[in-house]
Amino acid sequence: MLNRIRTRITWTACLLALFLVPGLASAALEKPQQKCLNGLTKEAGKVDKAQGGDDSACVKNFGKAKFDKLGPGGTVEDCLTNDVKGKVAKAKTKVAGVVCSGEADPGFGVTGTIADEAMDAELALIHAVFGSDLASTVVDGKTDPSLKGAAKCQASVAKQLGKCGAAWWKGYGECVKAGLKVGSIDNEAGLAACIGGAPPGDPKGRIVKDCSTKLTKALEKCAGIPGGGQTLDELFPGCAGEDLETCIQNTTASIEIDAIENGAVGGLSCQHNVDAFCEGGDTPGADCEDIFGSSDCPPGAPTARCNPISFASLESTSVPNGLNFALIGGSTFEVGEPDLNGVASMECGLTQPIGLVIPSLLVACLTEVGGCDPGVIDCDGGTALDLDTVHHHTVDQLMVLPGSDPNDPLDPQDPLVLAWQAAEPGFQGADCRGVDQACFETENPSCTANETCAAMCDVYCASLPGNHTQSDSGCEGFCRGGTTDRELCTLDTECQQGGINNSGDCIGGNPVAHAGSCTCDCLEVGSGGPSLAGAFWCQVGLQTVTEALTGTLCDGNDIITIIGQQCVVRTTETITNTVLYAEDDKDNTLNQFDQGSRISCVDLLAGNTSGLAQAGNQTSYDGDLGDSATRTVQVCQ
Repeated sequence: MLNRIRTRITWTACLLALFLVPGLASAALEKPQQKCLNGLTKEAGKVDKAQGGDDSACVKNFGKAKFDKLGPGGTVEDCLTNDVKGKVAKAKTKVAGVVCSGEADPGFGVTGTIADEAMDAELALIHAVFGSDLASTVVDGKTDPSLKGAAKCQASVAKQLGKCGAAWWKGYGECVKAGLKVGSIDNEAGLAACIGGAPPGDPKGRIVKDCSTKLTKALEKCAGIPGGGQTLDELFPGCAGEDLETCIQNTTASIEIDAIENGAVGGLSCQHNVDAFCEGGDTPGADCEDIFGSSDCPPGAPTARCNPISFASLESTSVPNGLNFALIGGSTFEVGEPDLNGVASMECGLTQPIGLVIPSLLVACLTEVGGCDPGVIDCDGGTALDLDTVHHHTVDQLMVLPGSDPNDPLDPQDPLVLAWQAAEPGFQGADCRGVDQACFETENPSCTANETCAAMCDVYCASLPGNHTQSDSGCEGFCRGGTTDRELCTLDTECQQGGINNSGDCIGGNPVAHAGSCTCDCLEVGSGGPSLAGAFWCQVGLQTVTEALTGTLCDGNDIITIIGQQCVVRTTETITNTVLYAEDDKDNTLNQFDQGSRISCVDLLAGNTSGLAQAGNQTSYDGDLGDSATRTVQVCQ
């Protein structure tokens, strides 16, 4: 989505940038690699063109009262995403069909988002000019003949708007093709030099033609407006108070350049520093490679450890000394529009899926799936952004009504018990199936055990010191998400009807170890004092699948367990993590602490991310190593 910080790039600025060159000729990429990059840019351009064509048709058909051509919903706003003729979907399918793996992988320029960026660019463009809801701005000139001129004006602008947007992608594609042919594009910088306008970014002058010459002609249809009481500001509220032609040119340049950068180069990102050094022992600070055995850090573990700079360290009751992994790959960042205090939304992601191999046991495959709320970045400083996470494996045991569990009686006046009684006055039983016992026994698919657990978790998080709120919860033995949501389960396979990446998971182990236990995760943002400028926190939506160490790793086969979507937190500040009742045992507790490192927003937005460090954690219940807590530190190189 196009929600990064966007500066409206002026048409003049683009023309001034025309003389940037992709670089001196160097070794050309192999033919399959060139075919990959050429294919992506060409087919993505067709996605942009198809969506722009849809936008134009929607405005035109509504203006002529051809409502039957708008698709489901019947409004011009619905029409924009109805893809009535299926052209957008067809174009996106062709992007997905471009071969960029194996010998065709150029090692850069393949983000996996280029088709969505192209489509989203045209949707953003039509809304940027016509307003946030076209149903309230596009006019019907047939039903009301007094608006005929206004309808023709809007149709003409919408048509040329789409062509202008497509010209940016066409010009970019032609520049890339030429650069690949002579060998001047062999990295992301080469691609980036093609973004921004005419020669070399528009070698055939398509942008000037469609966004200037032909746009001027298209706007002739708007001569004589207002008509029927409609002014240009009312017909195109996104450009109200501005010269319409200049506004369209500047808006198109800004949105399309942003989309091409995000889709081809990947937007804001950094690669993780995976160097490793010895800690403790005879050679502290020395370079090392044996992260698991620490054999090159004498005298070896546990006295000395080989620690990667960017790492994941898994700890559990069964692995008290932890397992260290190098965090390969990189991080992506999306920064929203800052307010007057320099505070903006912050989204983080992965540049690629990650596989963490536990020798002789399994591989944990982490894939970004999204679905998490954005965090916050404070460019001026002052916002408290330290994090405190608390994970409780069996929070339902804290909610037991006095006398209902003779093994763990509670004081009837315990504040937590009173709060729970107030929240669920009719609750009976000792776990999150309590109000659902009949449902549980009869396998009714509409069980509300997960909802009961969520209510328990809300009460528990609110009882903690500070300002904790629930971040996740689930009743073990029930599916969550997918087509089997809320159904009983004992194995992950019983919750996978929709496929691994489109289904829920069976809460608990595989098989479920503690049916009825309510797992509860709490998060407090701002557990410390005010942070300095550049601090942020964010969440990454991850799905974790563990597979056996056979065949191709992380290929979706030989699955051991599936952990459904988790919103994994990160921060440049401190993060404290506590896991209570690990393994369903009140005497087992895991404690972790890490700290990240911030850089200025100026450096971040300029891509100068060296030294930026994000600290985070991820907790899993009843996994292959029991309850585990994995702390992470990702340092940009």
